[in-house]
Amino acid sequence: MSYGRSVLKAPRVLLLVALALLALACAPAQAPTAAPPVAAPDAAAPAPAPTAEVAAVQPVAPEGGRYVERAGLRLFIPAGNEFGGAVIPPDPRPPRYGGTFVLAHNTDPPSLDPYHTSGNATVPITTTVYDRLVHMPTEPGSDPNLDIFVPGLAESWDISDDFLTYTFHLRKGVKWQNLPPVNGRELDAEDVKFTWDLFMSKDSVEKGFFASVDRTEVVDKYTAVLHMKELDPGMLSTLRNYVQGYILPRESAAATINRRISPIGTGPFMVTTAYEYKVGVIERRNPDYWASDQRGNRLPYLDAYQIAIIPDTAARLTAFRTGKADQGATVASSQELRALMRTNPTTLVQERPYSSNTGVGVGFRLDKAPWNDVRVRRAMALAFDYQTASQSMFEVPATLAARFSPMWYEGGNTLTELTKICGCPWYSYDPKRARALLAEAGFPNGFSTTYAPYPLALGAIHVEYAELFQAYWKAIGVDAKLVWQDYTVFRPKIDLGSWDDLSYSFLCCPGATTVYANAKVFVPGYGQNAQMGWVNDPKLTAQAKDVLAAYNKDKATQQALALKFQADSLDQVYTIPYFYGNSYTFFAPRVRNYQPTVGVIAPDQRQKVWAWIDDDWAFGK
Repeated sequence: MSYGRSVLKAPRVLLLVALALLALACAPAQAPTAAPPVAAPDAAAPAPAPTAEVAAVQPVAPEGGRYVERAGLRLFIPAGNEFGGAVIPPDPRPPRYGGTFVLAHNTDPPSLDPYHTSGNATVPITTTVYDRLVHMPTEPGSDPNLDIFVPGLAESWDISDDFLTYTFHLRKGVKWQNLPPVNGRELDAEDVKFTWDLFMSKDSVEKGFFASVDRTEVVDKYTAVLHMKELDPGMLSTLRNYVQGYILPRESAAATINRRISPIGTGPFMVTTAYEYKVGVIERRNPDYWASDQRGNRLPYLDAYQIAIIPDTAARLTAFRTGKADQGATVASSQELRALMRTNPTTLVQERPYSSNTGVGVGFRLDKAPWNDVRVRRAMALAFDYQTASQSMFEVPATLAARFSPMWYEGGNTLTELTKICGCPWYSYDPKRARALLAEAGFPNGFSTTYAPYPLALGAIHVEYAELFQAYWKAIGVDAKLVWQDYTVFRPKIDLGSWDDLSYSFLCCPGATTVYANAKVFVPGYGQNAQMGWVNDPKLTAQAKDVLAAYNKDKATQQALALKFQADSLDQVYTIPYFYGNSYTFFAPRVRNYQPTVGVIAPDQRQKVWAWIDDDWAFGK
């Protein structure tokens, strides 16, 4: 089967993913001022041909909901949402070149090198520097709930009928950023092979994602091939993902590029000065970037993209309120967002269900006592009152970040639905039964342990989670001392599996958006299981292989296997899932043509390539 330049729905191996959520229609209104037509930023350089980043399919308007006018845009707010919808409509005016997009980032990453870390804190910095062979659509108006493949560095690709050979045909004329020692040379298939081989090497934290690969091959300058030793239906999705999908220059082999602080890629922005710890970095516009918009204008529009490290939640929010940052502030609840909207009413908000999140929560060190005893894990889950906590924090019934997203089967991840799927009581509040299970496991008086999360793993809300779990566990006799860690300490421990007792769970999203990849996280040696999961469950390993083998079967069979896997993994309580209300991602109204989240399972960050600045919509004007 062959794939070309058009927007591509997932192939048959990914059909299970295509259970898209309700699409939204967002017809933009005319903004107050007209921008002059954009001119090419470099008159001496011809505008490149339009790229494969094509416009998103216009969604059909759903029933219910309402339209509001905000910051010159007509926003659709679905029924049940308060502040916005999943899709931010594009600004219809010609974009302007210039300006700096400022992201207030909560922490320093331990490294910018994808070989050494897969940490989420790295992603906002590196995804704009590196490109991938396969991309998600990131243009304004993209529906984040759709699982779509579009050409990136690969202009097209072929997948053999047995899914054991992936052949990528590279885009010609793509230049590496003009920085030494690469100096703007052309990307070729040797770079692709170098990257794959690097990620497959024994000391790479990414090696589990390539465990199904037998060998790599260069056919010619613009053709690279992955030969698989076994079926891996999620491989294309892995190559589309940030970090695991990045393509690096082969000059890295000579250690002349310090990827930890000075990455060099083919992406829209380039790091011209090294990353500075506790400060951040300013990425400059790459004048040789290969992509253009549909008008033929060279991308990106921004002069620069700044990542400013502001660890304190309140300080990030202040920076946003005062116009010092365009994005990066976080709120823990709808109540906090209401307060922000009272002072900054033109804030643009992407609001969407968080039920798509998978496998996020409290993680156990499953290879050691007492966490290798399922009775202890079940007791820890029974101790927590999900419904009361969710109603208090989010004003909605509890929705859990369980193993599989409801996008992959008929149903949802509310506590009520998951309890029915599981056929188990472990997520219902029952402290009496929790204490009985602890006594049965040999801990009638409870025990002491440590809980060592990163305080801002995915926002301020996770601090509240940690303190809530600690309080509920205390009530059944489990004294969990909270040990807060800096991310630069926390993440290497997670990557290397050197954390103790309880931590933040990374049994989620193993580099790809598919049901297949999320099943393989339980198979020893795949994904990040070798470093992170510490799961060794023969039953689930066998079930994961059944899920993989069902790639070409009918939808009903696929869904039945996914539901069975969901039920059995929940029954074993390998994590205690977090719970969520709606997710709120908000940004300053001066940023136009920006869709803050694309790809709800593995969010893409490349959408800043389309953003442009209109200070007529700055706060206070």
